Amino acid sequence: MKKMIAFVLPLMLTVLSADNWTNNLTLAFSSKSGNTNLTSYAIGLKSATKGDIKIMGRLLTDSEFSLVVAHSKGQYKGTLYENKGNIRLVFDYHANHTFSPFMFTSWEYDSLASLDNRSNMGLGAKVRLTKGFSISAAGLWENEKYINQGLVSQARLSFRPKYKRTFESGTFTQWILFYQPLLSDYSNYLINQTLTVSLKTQIKWLDISITTVYQYNSKPPEGVKKEDLDVNLGFIINF
Repeated sequence: MKKMIAFVLPLMLTVLSADNWTNNLTLAFSSKSGNTNLTSYAIGLKSATKGDIKIMGRLLTDSEFSLVVAHSKGQYKGTLYENKGNIRLVFDYHANHTFSPFMFTSWEYDSLASLDNRSNMGLGAKVRLTKGFSISAAGLWENEKYINQGLVSQARLSFRPKYKRTFESGTFTQWILFYQPLLSDYSNYLINQTLTVSLKTQIKWLDISITTVYQYNSKPPEGVKKEDLDVNLGFIINF
C-alpha cells in the first residue's frame, strides 16, 4: 500500500501540471413543492490527460490518467435523505495497446446504503478485444465502514467488461460493469453497472447526458435493500 501511495502522489502532481487536460462538468437539479417539498442536485467532474507522461524522470508512452469526482445530495421536507459521492483516480499504462496494466484508487460514501465510507487501492490489467470493447481484472485492498459499525479491511477481486464508443454525430455511449467479490467469501460481492449516453447540442461546449447507475450488494447491512437504481438527466459543460 505504501509503495502504491508513493507512486500515485507524484503521478497526480505530474499530470495536474500538464497542459493537455480535457475536462467536463455535469450538473443536474430537481425541485418539487406543493403537496411535498423535495429538492436534489448532482454534480460531477471528469478530467483526463492522454499521451506520453513523464514521472520521476521516466517517460511512460501512450498512457492515460483520469480523475472522476461526483456528489449528489437531496432533501425531503427539509430533512436530508441522500448524501452520496465518490472520487476515483486511474492510471492506465499503454492505454491504447491490446494489453494494458493499470492502477487505481477510490473513495466513496452513500447515506442511503448506510455506507459511511469505502476506500480501496489496486492493480490490474486490461485486454482490448475490439476497438470499443475491453475486459479487465484486478486485485484491490479495501477499507469499508458502515454507519454504526466498525472499520473492516479486506481484499476483493474486480472483473470489468466495458464498451465505449463515440459516433460520427458526436454522440457518446459508454457501458461499464464491475463485479467485485470478496477474496475470502465469493458469496459476498458488489455489482456496479453504469450506462451513459451524451448528445451534442448546437452549443459547442454543451452536451446533454442520460446516465443510469445500478448497484447491488449481496450482503448489505441489516435494514438496507440490496439494490439501488439511479437515473439522471444532466448538462455537460466541456472546458
